[in-house]
Amino acid sequence: MKRFIFYLCFLVVSFAVSAQSLIQNGLIFSVIEGTSQVSVKGIRGSLPQNLVIPTSIDIAGKPYLVTLIEEEGFSMCSEIKKVTFPNCLIRIGKRAFYMCNGLVELTLPQSVAYIEKEAFFMCKSLYTLSLPSSLTSIEERCFWSCASLSFVKIPESVKSINREAFFGCSALSSVEFNKGLEVIDRLAFGSCFALMNLDLPNSLVVVGDQAFWNCTSLLEVKFSPFIAKIGDSAFGQCSSLNKVVIPAKDVVLGKDVFEDAHIIKLEQNYRSTQNILDAANAVIKNNFGIFANLDYGFRSVFPDDFETITFKMYPIFFSLGVSYRIE
Repeated sequence: MKRFIFYLCFLVVSFAVSAQSLIQNGLIFSVIEGTSQVSVKGIRGSLPQNLVIPTSIDIAGKPYLVTLIEEEGFSMCSEIKKVTFPNCLIRIGKRAFYMCNGLVELTLPQSVAYIEKEAFFMCKSLYTLSLPSSLTSIEERCFWSCASLSFVKIPESVKSINREAFFGCSALSSVEFNKGLEVIDRLAFGSCFALMNLDLPNSLVVVGDQAFWNCTSLLEVKFSPFIAKIGDSAFGQCSSLNKVVIPAKDVVLGKDVFEDAHIIKLEQNYRSTQNILDAANAVIKNNFGIFANLDYGFRSVFPDDFETITFKMYPIFFSLGVSYRIE
């Protein structure tokens, strides 16, 4: 009798495990409770270079759509070079392809609405990235240190690029922003050393603290007339920055927005505001050491109304665009 009860318990446990997970073609799936959908939990056996995730799998004669890749499903699977996703996929979980260093190409289907944080963290070989128009945000550290990525197009559907989303993408030289983007969060593009020019969309309202910190090749930034806030050190350590266009009248500037920028041209289309003048003075303050050994003093005089201010931080002089005086 005891042997029979033990055997019965074994069958129950075995059935429970098989109900939670099943394997087809080397992929591990799990039924999403109360639906005709399954998630991909990972892979068993040898890893293919070209990973193909099916549209559906058959369970007891019934098709179940694949809509989710679970957390850490393919984490550190460095053999994978390319992934083919099904057109019914909705969500890619946290760290799903974390440190997949062999992944080169990534084309996400239009059905994907959610990519959770660190999903493609440190995919260092990732070169080609195509984001879907159904995506509403790019989450924290999603493409952190994807060091081979050179270009990215942000879809119109994306409202926010969150903290450190593209931090350390050292080869990223061009970003195409589209209307719809409202927030670029803290360090979102920090240490993107190859990034040279930014033409930000009219929809952009907030640039977070250190959003483009240490982008050492950045030359020019154009803001929209609707920008409301530029955070602390947003362009700190951008040592090549030479032109910034800020047409907004009432923009709130954080501390050290242009910290360590040696040459700054500030353009403004409205009557000058104290915020713009503060930014101008901050540039001089941050570079004051350049003048430390001069035998004469100086005092900058800003015009009450201006269109352009250019700072040329040379040891002998600096100029103030359309109107300047050195005393």
